[in-house]
Amino acid sequence: MSQLLYPAIRQLRDLEREFQAHLPPHPQLNPASLCLYGEVLFLLAGLKPCVLVSFDIDYATGLSAQWVSKVWSPWAARQTGSMKEKVDKVTWVKVEGDVKTEGCDFQGWWIGYRKGDVHEPRIQEIFVRTRSSDSLMISEETVAKLLAYPVSLPPIECLLKSPVELYEVGYMDVDEENKEHLIMSYGCIESDFDLVRKHFIEWKGAWEAAGGGRLRCEVRRA
Repeated sequence: MSQLLYPAIRQLRDLEREFQAHLPPHPQLNPASLCLYGEVLFLLAGLKPCVLVSFDIDYATGLSAQWVSKVWSPWAARQTGSMKEKVDKVTWVKVEGDVKTEGCDFQGWWIGYRKGDVHEPRIQEIFVRTRSSDSLMISEETVAKLLAYPVSLPPIECLLKSPVELYEVGYMDVDEENKEHLIMSYGCIESDFDLVRKHFIEWKGAWEAAGGGRLRCEVRRA
């Protein structure tokens, strides 16, 4: 990476915090789910083909659309030079089609992706070109690949036949005040630990190369 991304990403982080501070309290709202600046950094760095967004109370509030209009758009408008070139390649759209995996329904979510990315045709085929009347079932493996996760959970039928312990992996940004912020999470099983370790080492290196601070990996039982 030739340019330090994190100074600009820090501005996005601060806008996210301001956005959070002005939201009315809600029992279903998890502040950790509102931190997208880490995902955006990895998107701009070319590690993630796309970012899928849906907040805890999204269906009632349109919170993802608010994030795009009140956080992303004003932040993107401030960028200049080579950073502006990177940001201008990112498009945000709402998923209109009934796109789902066995465990998740993406209709109503928002997706941000890089124009010109090698995965763009597949992203558009699944998430952008589907209409509200369309129904599309995709695999967990497909979603994991498009989100650049190192692993995907086994199909539900496999888990029912051979139950295994499920784990949640979280990448934590440790800020200037030594506070931790969850910037990415995904599920795995114990046999995936080596792949998780390699993925974290690679992405931690990219985070540091972009000018980010300390990144920590946390694995806990789901």
